[in-house]
Amino acid sequence: MCARDTPLQRHAERNCRLRNGAGRVAHLKALGVPAAYHPGDLRHPEQIASMMDAAVHAFRAVDVLVNNAVVRQCGAMENFVPEHWDEALAVNLAASFHTIRLALLGMTHSRLNKAESAA
Repeated sequence: MCARDTPLQRHAERNCRLRNGAGRVAHLKALGVPAAYHPGDLRHPEQIASMMDAAVHAFRAVDVLVNNAVVRQCGAMENFVPEHWDEALAVNLAASFHTIRLALLGMTHSRLNKAESAA
């Protein structure tokens, strides 16, 4: 049994609040960091475009882009569902292509232009 007000519990509760986009934005803004949240499903290019448009609208340009979304499906090939394969390709590969392509349009005018993909 844990005490109700321990540093570990406070840390866990803070992390839980920061997992959602709105909570993370509120936390960053409280620190004086400009931040915005725009939900989107990286499996769908039109939602990626909407997300990138929202970023440009909020910040005038994307100076730095970090692609860090990943979908992992594990299992034997004979049991692997084709929809999981399609989802992994959409999120792990195509989403990076679309975000980089859209970010580069504004990055040509920035001195900080950098795009990074990690999985």
